[in-house]
Amino acid sequence: MFRWLLGLILILLVGLIFLCAGYDAGLPLYESKDERHNLDEVYTLRGLHDDELWKPGYPPGILYMNYGAQLVAEALNLLGTRFAMVVHSEGMDEISTLGLTKICRLIDGNVTAMELDPADFSIAGASVDDLQGGDAIANATIIRDILEGKEKGARRDVVLLNAAAAIIVANLADDFDSAIDMADTSIRDGKALSCLDKLVEVSNS
Repeated sequence: MFRWLLGLILILLVGLIFLCAGYDAGLPLYESKDERHNLDEVYTLRGLHDDELWKPGYPPGILYMNYGAQLVAEALNLLGTRFAMVVHSEGMDEISTLGLTKICRLIDGNVTAMELDPADFSIAGASVDDLQGGDAIANATIIRDILEGKEKGARRDVVLLNAAAAIIVANLADDFDSAIDMADTSIRDGKALSCLDKLVEVSNS
């Protein structure tokens, strides 16, 4: 219960929350690992939707990282989500610059599949080594370097693309071109860094 209460506090005070879905050992076993994983994702979504404490804060727009894009998008639709993107790229559950990203987009009951090519937005391709992170401390440093404007490379590009997708499902932009510009501006003017600082402050208070 405390986790959900903290989540609602973060949304109210910061406007941001990160949810990491856990593995449910109580689900039935399936021969296909993909089938098991996708069912686990659907149960997680149903749990979020039906939880009485969380339900008032269930968002109308969701960016979801999962390789079972079509199934998860349909599940989100059945749960009443209005706007969503479910994304997966080259083995990574996110929009990446390793190649094409597969996206299932939900808009008011309609699910459509599309592919996103970073080159269409003048963003260079990258290798796994270019995007490599580290332990928690190293990754925290990378995030701060990006938001403080110290890092301008491949990792920043990935942040821009994924932030753009979140901006679109939040109905703040209609397309990736304008959403990428908004994400870039948020980093340049310090608003993204301020949001991170607020998240850290509230989370640790």
